[in-house]
Amino acid sequence: DPAIATYVDDVVLPTYAMMLEKITTFNTLVQAMQYGSLSNNQIADICEAWRAARIPWEESEAFLYGPAALKKLDPSLDSWPLDKDGIQQVLEKGDFSHVDDEVDDDDNAPTNAAQNVRGFHTAEYLLFADGSAKAADAFTENAVLFLKVVARHMLKDTKELYTAWKDGLGSSDADVPTAYGEMMKRHSSTDLYKTAAAAIADIFNTEGGMPAIANEVGEAKIGDPVNEWNAGNKEEAVLKVESWYSWHSREDYRNNIYSIRNAYYGTLDGTVADNSISKIIEGSNSTLNNNVKQAINKAATAIWGIPQPFRNNINSSEAEEAMEACSDLETVL
Repeated sequence: DPAIATYVDDVVLPTYAMMLEKITTFNTLVQAMQYGSLSNNQIADICEAWRAARIPWEESEAFLYGPAALKKLDPSLDSWPLDKDGIQQVLEKGDFSHVDDEVDDDDNAPTNAAQNVRGFHTAEYLLFADGSAKAADAFTENAVLFLKVVARHMLKDTKELYTAWKDGLGSSDADVPTAYGEMMKRHSSTDLYKTAAAAIADIFNTEGGMPAIANEVGEAKIGDPVNEWNAGNKEEAVLKVESWYSWHSREDYRNNIYSIRNAYYGTLDGTVADNSISKIIEGSNSTLNNNVKQAINKAATAIWGIPQPFRNNINSSEAEEAMEACSDLETVL
C-alpha cells in the first residue's frame, strides 16, 4: 500500500501537474501569436516551450493505462507517425472543424481524423524544420490559426488527464467518475482495483505499464525505422522516426525509460524512495531488483549513445544496441 501511494502521489500526479504547467505556458505563447507581426525570437520561445512540455509527457508513458487509455488521450495528444496529408488539407482549406472531433481509432480512419491533425506532433510539424525553429516569415495565416487550435486542444487534453487522476471527471463520466489515483490507492471491493495486487499488476501491465513502453521504445520507436532502413526503405524509415522534425527523438526515448525508472523508484530524480516498488522487490529478491535497475540504466545510456540526430543515424550500431537494451529491460520487467 505505501508503495502504491508513493507511485500515485510522488510520480504520477507530479508528472501530470508538471505537464499541465508546461502545456499552459506553451498554449499562452501560441495564443499570443499574431500573423504579420511574428518574430524569430517568438517562434524560438514557442519551440522551447514545446520541448519543455514534451519532457513530462514522455516521462508519463510508463502509465498509459487508466485515463490516458480510457479517454483516448494518448492518441489525441501523441499520434504517430505524422499524417502530413491530413495536416496539409487543413492548412490549405483553413478548415479546423475536425481538430476537436472524437478520436477515431479505426485503421481506415480518414486522413483528417481528429487524432491525425492535433497533438504534439502536429504542433511540431508546424513549428520545426531540421531540428530548429522555423523562421517567422515561414508561417502562413492558416498555420498560425491552426497552431492555436491545436495548442488549445492539447491544454484541454492535459487538464482532463490530470483531473482524471487527481479528482475524477464527475459522476456523469462512466470511465473515471472519481479520482483514479485514489481508487488505485484504496483498491476497495467496489472499485476497478479490488486488491493491491490488481493495482501492482497494472503498473506492470504489458498494454500500458512499464513493460509496454520498454517494448514500444525498442520495437517501434527505434525498431520500426531501423527495420525499414534495413529493408531498403530509407525515406519511409525517416518518416517513422518520432519527433524527427524537432530532432527530439533521443530525448523522447530516454525520457520514456526515465518514466519506467520513476515508476519503479517512486521518485522523479533518480533516487530510490523508501516506499517504492524497487524496495519491495529488493526485500524479496535483491538480485532481481539490481537486474531491473541495471537494465534501466543500460537502456537509457544506450539510447543516449545513438549519434544525434537519430533520423540521420538510423543504421548505426548504437541504434541496434539501444533496441537490444530495451528488449532486455522489457524482459526483466
